[in-house]
Order: sequence, then structure tokens, then C-alpha cells
Amino acid sequence: MKKLFSALFAASVIFNVNVSAAELAELHGTPWTDPAECPNSQNVSITDNVTISENTTISNSLVVESNSTLHITNGAELTLKSADIFIEEGGTLLIADGKLDFYSAAFENCGTIIIEKDGALNISSGTFSSYPSGNIYNSGEITCKGRRLTPAFNSVRRYDSRFSLSEYSLYMTVRNAGKSKIEAYYCAGRIQTNYRYTLTPGEKGRIKRSNKALSAVYDVETRNDLLARVESYEKSHPLADSYTDGCHRRNYYTYVYKTDVLTAERWWFSLVKEEPDPPVIWELGGSEAVTAV
Repeated sequence: MKKLFSALFAASVIFNVNVSAAELAELHGTPWTDPAECPNSQNVSITDNVTISENTTISNSLVVESNSTLHITNGAELTLKSADIFIEEGGTLLIADGKLDFYSAAFENCGTIIIEKDGALNISSGTFSSYPSGNIYNSGEITCKGRRLTPAFNSVRRYDSRFSLSEYSLYMTVRNAGKSKIEAYYCAGRIQTNYRYTLTPGEKGRIKRSNKALSAVYDVETRNDLLARVESYEKSHPLADSYTDGCHRRNYYTYVYKTDVLTAERWWFSLVKEEPDPPVIWELGGSEAVTAV
């Protein structure tokens, strides 16, 4: 079971609609530019605890850094239009009483998403990726173009009582026209296996699953072996120093049951130049896709 991230919310900041990068930077945020990854120069890193308590539209790309929180409350609706959002490991998105509506960009989670009973997350278009290093704790609603995923989650639980978004990675590709693709993969800690559920939003809650017995998927000996292999790999292949200082950091593993292949997935950007003109230069600090022994 992934450990629940305990968040302390110290700040209460009210945003006006159409927040600019400069305005957000004055409220517990610092602007950043990442031309290697994001062509939009109006990007913002949240470095503290920020609260949205009024309806707000943001077109700036956001990074919620480690030990920081983006908190939606008071029935507020936060709309992100053509704005990427990346939640770092140790960062938190808390939708306590309100809604986040996401359009036409990339939503990536390596941290923690908490949706309380009066909260909602709607992916209207774009891609949503909650990686194995990320967690989702959902007591509210997750919707795809306004269609509820709760019936699909409940359909999975009727077959698999252990199913929980805190133990599964979740990926959505949501198109304006045509079918959307929604998949959940079982994770042993930060190890994503290839055991998968394919979900259909809506009241029928139709699902498909990988052809593998649950007893084998959740086998304790297999899980312990995988965790031991990861521990051994990390001792001999520590992360580079640039990883800690980098941005858009990912560090997890993938595993295929049939072939017994365990692969390290590491990816991050590093700051290599900081001058007034250009203001900031980032480059790919490192990436790995190697089989762990």
C-alpha cells in the first residue's frame, strides 16, 4: 500500500480570475521557463501552500513542487486551459470543496492528489498521467468530459475487492471527438506492472482487464522479490545529483509478468544556464530505461 501523504495547509490565498504568471509569482510562486519542454514562457512553480477559493481561470503551466500544496476550496472552480500541470513527488493537489476542470494539455502526477467528498476533477480534453510514484485518494468525483468514472471503478471493485487508486497508476487520453482511452495499472510501490484495467466512463461502467489471475497479480512473494530487486538496483545505480535539482522528475519502474523484466524509468530536466538573456536554459538532465538485475 502506498503511504498516504499527510499535508499541512498553512496559507490561505484568494485568487482573482485570469491569474497571470507575474501575479501568481507574487503569491507563493516563482516563475520558471523551460523551453526544452514547454514552448510557453509563462510557467509558474508553486513553492508554498496556495489556496484557490474563488472561480479562477489560468493559462499558465504549473508545477506544484515538493512540500507544496495547491488547495481548491470554498466551492471554487479552477479551470486550466491549454496549461500543463506537473505535481512533483512530495507535492499535493487537494480538491477539498470545489472542482478542477482541465483542457487540452498534459496533466502529470508524481505526487499526491486528494479529492474529498465535495471535490471533483474533470478531464475535459488532453492527457492525464498519474505515475507509479504518484497517489490518488478519491472520495469525490473523477469525470471524463463530464462523465463519471465512479461506475467503472465500482465495476472493477465488484471483481477485484483490492482495487484502489492508491495502488494503481491511472492514464487518460481524452479527445474532443471520438473515444477516450482510460487505463489503470497495478503498482507494487513505485513499480508499475503490466496488469491493466481498461475503463469506460458513464453509468454502465464497462471494463476490460488483463488475462491474469488476481492471486498471481497480488502474490506476496512476487511483490517482495520485486521490491528487493529495486533496492539492490538503487544501491548500485544511485540517482545523479542533478536529479534533485532538476524539474519534471520521474523515478519509477515497470514490470512485465510474462518475461519477468523489470525496467528503471528515470527522466528529468536540469538547469544548465541562468542569465538575463536568455533568462533560463534547461536541458534533459538524464534519462534511463534499463533492466534492473
